[in-house]
Formats: sequence, structure tokens, C-alpha cells
Amino acid sequence: MNLKDEEIYKKIEEIYKSEKGKSFITHLTRSFLPVNRSIFMLSNEKRKLMKCAITGTPLIHKEELIKFQLENVDAILKNFGDRLLGNATENTVLDNFKGKLLAVESEKSDKLLCLQAVQQLLNFAASEYLKGNKHIGYVIKEERKKELVNKQENTGGKTLVHQHQSKPSVVHSTTKLGDFDVLQKLKDKLDGK
Repeated sequence: MNLKDEEIYKKIEEIYKSEKGKSFITHLTRSFLPVNRSIFMLSNEKRKLMKCAITGTPLIHKEELIKFQLENVDAILKNFGDRLLGNATENTVLDNFKGKLLAVESEKSDKLLCLQAVQQLLNFAASEYLKGNKHIGYVIKEERKKELVNKQENTGGKTLVHQHQSKPSVVHSTTKLGDFDVLQKLKDKLDGK
């Protein structure tokens, strides 16, 4: 299933229109946005359903992809060489995982998305916020506050202040060769003293 960005965006809009769908999209927004909460799935230890919650696209995790590549390294290299020489058009790796995309997960959800769905979820949330959707605005602001609190906790409660400097600070060393007895003796020896 190869959906275009516009189709995924429309699908998110359709889901959001129903009351149940609204809470589902809210859950995904809170879980996967901001995008630093979204990571490519390394392995499926929690036995999550390997299907995009928005598009229904089958998904794979990185461990599955790497395992296949390691087990089939000779065939993959031969196929790569054949494609470079124009003797083949099929791609061994893509053919094996036909139609599957890398899974994107979040610690805050048991759902999985494909990267395109995460991008369109971000587009949807940003567009709705700019249109004045009070519900989405509230969700975004609340999640932003949580991120700020997390950053403050990670910095020991200090408020992060960004200062813009035109030139980087240069720290000059105040250590001289004479400060170290061994180095001073070597210097004297080199100077012929």
C-alpha cells in the first residue's frame, strides 16, 4: 500500500471527525509529537502489531532488516553489482520486504506508525493549530509545557537561557613549560644549559 502524503493527511482528517477518532488522533499527537518522541523501532520485544495505525501499511523493525541483510550478504552484494551493471532491476532487500516500511514507535504508545504518517500527523497538528483549532492548540501547548518541565528537570531545575554571542569565547592557557619541572629540565637541555 503506497499512499501519497495528501491521502494520509485526508485519512487523518477523516479519523479526527468522529468523537472516537478525535481521541485516537489526540493520543497519537501526544505520543509521537514533538517528533523527538518518534524513533525507528529497533526490535519488537513488546510484541506490537506490525501495522501502521493510520495507513494500515505492514511494518518491519530494524533488527528484522539487519538479520535478513546479514544472512543474505552474498546475494545482496551480487544483486547490487548486477543492478550497477544494468543486468538486473530487482532489489533483493526490497523484494523480500515488499510493501513493508520501517516502523516508528514512541514510548508513550503501543501503536506504530510509518514515517510518512508521522510527518502527516505533524502537518495536520500544525495546520489545525494555525487554523485556530482550540482542541489541537490545547494539546500542543500542554505537550510543549511537559517538554519544558522535562528539560528543566534534566538540567537540575535551572532555566535554560540561550545567549547569542557574535564571537566564540577563547580560553587561553596560563600553563608555561616552566610550571612542570620535567619539562623545564628538557627545555634547559635543548637550549644547551
